Amino acid sequence: MKSWRSHCACADVSLCYGKVKTETHAWRDVVVVGASAGGVEALSNLLSDLPSEIPITFFVTLHVPPRSQSRLPSILERTARLPAEHPRDGEKIRPGRIYVAPPDFHLIVGRDVIHLSRGPEQHHVRPAIDPLFRSAAHVCGERVVGVLLSGFLDDGVEGLMEIKRCGGLAFVQAPAEARFPDTPQHAQAKINVDHCAPVAQLRELITRLPDQTLVSDFSLTESQPQSPAITVASEGGTGGKVTTNR
Repeated sequence: MKSWRSHCACADVSLCYGKVKTETHAWRDVVVVGASAGGVEALSNLLSDLPSEIPITFFVTLHVPPRSQSRLPSILERTARLPAEHPRDGEKIRPGRIYVAPPDFHLIVGRDVIHLSRGPEQHHVRPAIDPLFRSAAHVCGERVVGVLLSGFLDDGVEGLMEIKRCGGLAFVQAPAEARFPDTPQHAQAKINVDHCAPVAQLRELITRLPDQTLVSDFSLTESQPQSPAITVASEGGTGGKVTTNR
């Protein structure tokens, strides 16, 4: 396996709103994951046995009651090789970590730092998945992979659409595997997802991200030694498009 560069997620990236303006990166280094009912098991399986040195930052939102004491970070650390935590507001983003939304706060990806927001509930919940997905899409552009797992209703679907609009990838747990297939089915109905598969296959795709260039078909071919060819649309709309599957 090729050596992996270490760099901070989400540095020097402009809001996209459909137009991506970002540095050139060799791989997608931000993975945002959302789940609700039945999500703990799916999250544990997705994040288990990832390489401890993987240079990807993971952000996780799971629907939890606002006054609960979430033990999700400790649950994830039972099988994950990466440290998991409820971050502090303003905490600097570091690769190789799992940041979990704490109860009653939306988890927001900022430029180099994490924000915790007690803004209005979305889909009648806080934390909600859509704020995480939208913030990552706007800040990190094509570097983002969004993953929707088991759950009720459609929280996360609009955010996953935003990730696609900003050049990122959309992964969805196969409804046949999900304990609660409602959310994956909503995503499939509204989005041309890049991969809909069992969690074990999604985990394998994520594990291989650092060895892939940003290519149009995400064919998972080995990166070549030369720099990846990525053309980026200008803020005004001129220039080429990011070479990624929309």
